[in-house]
Amino acid sequence: MELIDVQHIWTKGGSIRVTVQRAGGAKKPSAEVARFIAEEDRLGVDQPAYYAPYVKRIAAIRDELVAMADAAHAQGQLVAGYGVSVGTTALLPQFGLESKIDFLVDDDPKKGNVMAGPGYDIPILPPAALYERKPAFVVVFAWRYVDPIRAKHASYFAEGGKFVVPLPGISMVDSAV
Repeated sequence: MELIDVQHIWTKGGSIRVTVQRAGGAKKPSAEVARFIAEEDRLGVDQPAYYAPYVKRIAAIRDELVAMADAAHAQGQLVAGYGVSVGTTALLPQFGLESKIDFLVDDDPKKGNVMAGPGYDIPILPPAALYERKPAFVVVFAWRYVDPIRAKHASYFAEGGKFVVPLPGISMVDSAV
């Protein structure tokens, strides 16, 4: 395979889209490929030190979320998650929350009944469960969509509900937009 184009795009909060072809294919690599590689070389993205601040930030988020969930559970309260996606599947173990989230909610009723992964099975419920079960807080795994999600749940906040947005850093949301 041969890289022939690269672009920064907005998807998922910022992504890199690459286009490839079979090695020796008809298309020539775009000038953006050379620029992108030069920038990565300049930044040192092939060196572990480049990622150290990211690793430290994620560990701090994980530690804070786990402490919050442990404190809620120690008081007999539940902890929920909002959003069932591939991102949630990645964030649960990254943040050490596999055994800390009591249930997940999602606006899409076709998401199924359980999110299963290595060592966990977390029930997936409709958003009405937030009002019925009254968790201490809800981790918004669909963090990029927190504003439209919170706009849907003004009465949840009026009842004292709290959302915790884990990225890009932990923030507490306790009111509608």
